[in-house]
Amino acid sequence: MATKKVTGKEMKGEVSGNTIVLEGIEYDICLDLNAFAELEEIYGDPTKALDGLEKGSFKAIRDVLYAMLKTQNPKLTLLKVGRMINMSNIVEITNKINASVAGSLPEADEETKN
Repeated sequence: MATKKVTGKEMKGEVSGNTIVLEGIEYDICLDLNAFAELEEIYGDPTKALDGLEKGSFKAIRDVLYAMLKTQNPKLTLLKVGRMINMSNIVEITNKINASVAGSLPEADEETKN
């Protein structure tokens, strides 16, 4: 079974213009290696967080956003990030997280899919 080699460009996780303003501070929404490492700390396996996102888990949304923002503001906590999310911005946050996830993960090639 062949697997696809992940390049630095694919792991970069940057989606141009993918930012959000929370509590007056603009943050990049980027799923980089630091965010994956933070999710690994929280879940043991970062793919569990991504699975939770697919299911619409509020915990996963909060945890992934926290992992993305923590490198930009190390003083943030899970509780603080949870307070930044409300019903008026959760759709925007979720859309930006999903765009970052889609931009950071390599697409499986046909050999990997089979």
